[in-house]
This record gives sequence, structure tokens and C-alpha cells, in this order.
Amino acid sequence: MQGLEEEIKTLRAAAKMAAAAEEDMRNEMVLIHDALPGQATFRLWSKFGSPSACQAERILNQQVVSKCHHLQRRNMELETLVDNLRLEQKCQSLQCGAVWQFESQPSKWSRMPPEASAKLQAYGKGAEQTRIEVGDILYQIDFQSMTQRSLFTGKTRKIRCKYQTPQHWERCVDLASILRPFANRFMQIAVEVLELERFQKLLQFSVLHHGYHAGESSCDCMKRAQVARVLRAENFHLWTTHHNLVQLMRSDLRQRGVHSAPLHPSPSAVLSDLTAEYVDQDSEVLQTFLFHGTSFQTAAAIAQEGFDPWLSGPGYYGHGTYFATQACESHQCSTADKEKCNGIFQDLHTILVSRVASGSIWYADKVDPELLRPPLQDEVKRRYDCVVAKPGPLPGHNKLYQSLQEVVIFEKAQAYPDFIVQYFIPADPRCAD
Repeated sequence: MQGLEEEIKTLRAAAKMAAAAEEDMRNEMVLIHDALPGQATFRLWSKFGSPSACQAERILNQQVVSKCHHLQRRNMELETLVDNLRLEQKCQSLQCGAVWQFESQPSKWSRMPPEASAKLQAYGKGAEQTRIEVGDILYQIDFQSMTQRSLFTGKTRKIRCKYQTPQHWERCVDLASILRPFANRFMQIAVEVLELERFQKLLQFSVLHHGYHAGESSCDCMKRAQVARVLRAENFHLWTTHHNLVQLMRSDLRQRGVHSAPLHPSPSAVLSDLTAEYVDQDSEVLQTFLFHGTSFQTAAAIAQEGFDPWLSGPGYYGHGTYFATQACESHQCSTADKEKCNGIFQDLHTILVSRVASGSIWYADKVDPELLRPPLQDEVKRRYDCVVAKPGPLPGHNKLYQSLQEVVIFEKAQAYPDFIVQYFIPADPRCAD
């Protein structure tokens, strides 16, 4: 993979040089026009005799146009090579999480050898059929019918491709939709979740504050939150990008001997329980479910395209994507949309419950709105993976202290939007919503 990326960079640089050379030729043509019939005509005498000014101009025009055409062709060739390498890179990255299987018995699937799976990357390049050799037997693979036929016995069996997706996902990943371009519409990846009561308790009991708000919060609004709908985002492309980044973080932390520690203070018990159930934890890259308040329209866009720190406005701790361990903090950032719920129009708020790979944590010691990425760890010459603002006194804050815990990331794929939770707050005169 690294070799492909380096080759793509080299080809891109060559394409830029070809385009720059073409531009230089055009600029030279303008200068030649200005110089005729003087020095430019003199330069042509030794090669073309003694041309007139008009003849010299025509000859120069022909030379420049010929050179420009050559550079254009070269530029197109380089762009084609870059496109092909991008496709190959995409296929290889997807194939890393792919397991090809064949139906050995009715409803029983067996795994193909790794070398066979590698050869089946031909499908990612648009092939409808290919041949693979397993041992001494040659197989004809038909990607239209998803079957393999032994050219020795003539027996045909079904084949399929399974990917490393979360176990709680319901939809089967369709191979054609993965490797071939398609419009990733929201309803193609959104799955209705029926555990409304669980997510209602998640919002109600995740208003536990630390420090200045020791014990349970007085945020009556979130204590009475009623969940109207929960959607799970099953976006394979987005999940693969997040999964690959976590793998890179793990490898980097391991090589440098850096150990990631849990968030401090710890999230609420209900949030930790959700993390324990859905996230496969390891000691190198810790992942935690956190809250992110927004509008439903933005949440749907994030479910399709992922978080983008550069689309967020600058906060106290830089240009990043902000998450919270307390639901009431994210509630303040959510936008209400008027929707009908149980026959009554309600102001439905939206919170994303997302898994965030915290990695190595930098605990902010001051406010820094200009921060573009986490600070550098001097001892290992590596940047921290996220910035965390702990509750307590904090220089530069408009209140001189941070009342709620915030987690800030600066990489797009560092978080995955697992659940979209829509909820409303029943009218109450004591609730300043």
C-alpha cells in the first residue's frame, strides 16, 4: 500500500510538471510574438534560412503548438496512470478486510485460501469473470451469478464475500455496492433501532458532572428526555476508513512504545456499558462512545460522509470536531426540528452517539482556539491523538473554568457515527430549553 501511495505521488508530480511545461511554452509563445521580427527571426536563420517576419511567426507557432500537443498527451497519460493506481489502491484496501467463501455444503460456507482471495481483486476493476487456480484445480469465477465452476469436475458452487463489519449490523454488505461507484444515499445505510428505552436511559443518566458539579446534575431537561427514534448508520465505506485509521494508530503507538490511557474523569456508567458491549477494546487504542449534538440534516450527512473538523467552527480548543461525555453538553449544541411524534408536533433534537478513538490524550492546560492539531509529544516526537478539556479551572476560558468534559479530534476518520438519536423534551416551565 505504501509503495502505491509513493507511486501516485510521483505520477502526480510528473503530471504537474507536464502541465507547467505546457504553460511555459504558451508564455514563451507570447514573448516570441512580442519579439518578432527581431531576435526571434535571427534565431531561425541558421535553421530555416532567412525567413520573413510572417514566416518566422508561422514556424514558431507550429513548433509551440506541436510541443503543447505532446505535453497534453503526456499529461493525459499520467492522469490515466494515477486513476488506475487509485483504483488498485482502493481494491487492495478493501480486500484487506475481505474473506471470500464458497458453499461447501448446503448453507455451510468454507473459507477460500488467502491466495485465491487476493486473485479475486479482479472484480474490483470491473471484471465480470475471472479464473483462479487453487492447488492443481482451475476455477471459472462468475461475478454476475456469484458462482465458481471447477474446470476439472464441472461442479458449480455459490461464492460470497464477507467483510469485517461490526457484529451488530443487520444488513449484509453487498459486494457490488462496495467496489463499484454508487450514490451512498442515507436510507441505504440507515437501520431502525427498536431499543428506544435503552437510548432514553443513556441520555437521562449521562448528565453526571464532575468537579464544580459534583454528583448528579440539575439538568431536568435531559433527565426527562423522551427518545422518538434511533437510527444505526451501517456505512461500509466510512467504517472501513475508520477501521483502517485505528489500525494505523495502533501500529504507530506500538512502534513508539506509547500507551493510551482511559479518559479521566471516566464517562458515565451507562455510556461505559454501551462501549463495553459494542466496541472491541484493546490496550493500545482505546475507543469510547461519546455524544455529538447537531441537527438531523447534518447528522444524516455525517452518516454518509463522516465527520469533518474543517466544517466545524473554531472552539476553545481549536478547529476540531467536539464530543462530550455528558448528554446535556451535546444537547446545548443540538438543533430542534419540528416533527410529528405520536400525533403531536414536537421539537425533535438530534444527538450522534459515536465511537471515538482517543489514542494518546493531551489534557488541555489552557484555551487555544487557533489549534489545528494536537500538540507534539516531545519524548517520542509524535503528536497526541486528541485534546481533552477536563472539568476544572482553565486559563483563557470566559468563565475561568471548564464545567463539562470535552474531547476534540482533528482527523476525519477518528470517529464513526454509530447511532443517530432523535428525542424531545416534554414541556415544563422549569426547563429553560
